[in-house]
Order: sequence, then C-alpha cells, then structure tokens
Amino acid sequence: MVLDPATLVVVACIMSLVLGALLLFSWLQDRRIEALRWWSAACLVAAAASVLFLAGGHEMRSIWREIGNGAFMLAYGLSYLAARRFNEQSAPWTALIAGMVIWLSAVWVFDVTFVQRVVLMSLLIGGYAIVTARELWNGPDRLVSQRAAAVVTALNGIYFLGRIFAGPGLLPSFSWMQGFSDAWVSMVGLVILLYAMIFGFLVMSMAKEKTDLFHRRAALIDPLTGVANRRAFMVRAESMLAEARQAGEPAAVIMFDLDHFKVVNDTHGHLAGDDVLTEFAAIAVDRLPRRSMLCRMGGEEFAAIVPGTDHVSALDIAERIRLDLCSGARKIPATVSAGVAMSSTSRESLADLLSMADEALYNAKKTGRNRVVAAMGSPGRAPASKPVQPQLDAALA
Repeated sequence: MVLDPATLVVVACIMSLVLGALLLFSWLQDRRIEALRWWSAACLVAAAASVLFLAGGHEMRSIWREIGNGAFMLAYGLSYLAARRFNEQSAPWTALIAGMVIWLSAVWVFDVTFVQRVVLMSLLIGGYAIVTARELWNGPDRLVSQRAAAVVTALNGIYFLGRIFAGPGLLPSFSWMQGFSDAWVSMVGLVILLYAMIFGFLVMSMAKEKTDLFHRRAALIDPLTGVANRRAFMVRAESMLAEARQAGEPAAVIMFDLDHFKVVNDTHGHLAGDDVLTEFAAIAVDRLPRRSMLCRMGGEEFAAIVPGTDHVSALDIAERIRLDLCSGARKIPATVSAGVAMSSTSRESLADLLSMADEALYNAKKTGRNRVVAAMGSPGRAPASKPVQPQLDAALA
C-alpha cells in the first residue's frame, strides 16, 4: 500500500494545530508550567511549516519548501527550549534559531545539492531531538512520563540521523534518490505524524504529573519561608531519627522562637514581620548541615532536626544561627531564643525530643531571651536546663 505523501503532511498539519491549541489552552489554565506555551508554539510552527512545505509543490528548490524546512528547524528549537523550561532552566536564543539560520544559509547562500540538503536537515533535526531527549531524561523531578518522552524523542532523533546512512545522504551513487520520491516523503510524513501524536500525549501527561507534584509540595512546604511545614516535619523527621538510630548516630532537635514577635507585627506591620521570618529561615537553612531539616511549626516558631551531630556541635549550630540573626543589617532588630535536645537512648521518640527542646526553649525565654539553652535529662523527668550563651560566645570569639 502506497501512502500519499501530501495526505500525510495534511494530517500531520492538522494534528500539530490541534496539539498546539490543546497545549496553549492547558497553559492558560495553569501558567505555572511555562514549558506548555513553548511546546504549543512548537506545534503551531510545525503546522505552518507543513503548509509551506505543501505550497512548494514537487519543486525541490521552491522557496516555500525551503522556508517550510526552516520552520521545521525552528519547531524543534522551540521544543528544546520547552524542555529546558520544563526543567526550570534557561536556554539561549541562539540555540533556538541556530538550526533555522544554518539551514536557510546553506540553501540560499551556498546553494547545496539535494544530497547535501538531506544530510544537513537530518543532522539538524536529529541533533535537536537528541539534545532535547537528553534534557528531558535529566529532569530533576524524574517524572515517569518525562522519561518516556525522552525515549520517544531520542528514537525520533535516531531515525533522522539514520536517514543519512539509509537514504541519499552518504550514498550519492543511487541516482534514483536525486529527487524526492513519494516513498521517501511518505516515510518522513508518517514519522512526524506518529511522533507528534505520541509526544503530544506524553507532554499532557508530563503537565499533569508536574501539577500533581506542585500540589504535593504545596501541602508540605510553608508558602512564606519556603521551608517544610509541621506536617512534613513530623513525617520526615521521624524517619530521619530512625535512620540515625540504625546508623548508631546521635541526633539533635532544636526549637527556635523569635523574641517579641508580636511587638514587631504590632509596631512595624505584618509585612515587616514576614520579612523577619523569611530572613531567619534563610539564615537557619544556611547554617544547618546538609542532612538537616528545618520547619516552621507555626507563627514565629521553628524546629530543626540535625542527625549525626553531637551535643556541643548542636549547641554551636544553634548559637551561630542566633548570632547571625542578631548581627543582621536591618531596620527592625530581631533576636531568637533556642532550646536544644539530644537523643541519648533508643527509647526517645521525636515527640519526646520536641517536648524536651520545647521545655529548654521555655527556660531560654524565661531567663532573658536571645539565648540558647540545652535540655538536660531523659524523657519522663523534668529536664534541667543550662544557658550556654556565655560559654559559646567565649568559644566563638
């Protein structure tokens, strides 16, 4: 059965238009996924390229066909840009238009032969497809549909690169390939059509997975400070504590409370208070070790779990966070009090450590604020507390 090449190009054009419209509509509904509009643009440009290709008729050197092929290059460049944006990475505009510029320069300036045109077009489209596939595969979120899209795109690139060897590219002795045969064009049209159908479906699936990921993260992250919320902390910190026990490592829980925070809000306004909260979270994240986790428990209260650290190191971390906040250059002065509890037995749960750290924090507030207090004792007994600010101030001087 012989497939009519013009029919395949028309169907591919319609498919590209429909996909472009669907992706644009999806982006308008949820503009957090910027890549959708770039993939929409790629589909619409590909549709325009199909129209230009058809307008060129059967004449190889038709200007419409040459511009149409250049538009195909631009569509693949837009797809690469979309993949970069989906991974929240920037992409230089030179990469976007490079393929189109190289193609048009080759056919208009250097007047390349048909064989050279096929080789160049295969190299450019195949190259774009391979780098796009690599970008999709290396996505930081490792979405299932994104990996599938990478495989499909890589296969598309391999097909075009393979045309160099299977077609006229490096086999110019085949004189019957010196013009566009219907079978050759039909195969290209069929591959583009299948790729558009499969890839379009996978992009929609990627957008859904990404949206679900946004929602899951939003449920576990404090929107103001960007650190974990209480719900996420109670789940993840329990797991981190269990891992520390299995490794035979100690773990510390630190409770922080910004001093006189209500006065800050009442005097300077809630926006100023939000700035203080955000600054403290940034300082704490910067000072805490990589394996740690910080959360906003609520209001002006924060908690951190620091696995693999001893008693002195935990106090040192809390004190350095306190000092950094005190010495910050801002119009509104702010200080913080902290309570530190250490896991000393395998019986201590996260709730026990939080209770001990909270009691130590209460003593820090009661004994003058703007200090770090260590909890001494085991769960079930009232922990003794000892201010450690003077000793650490001397050690850090």
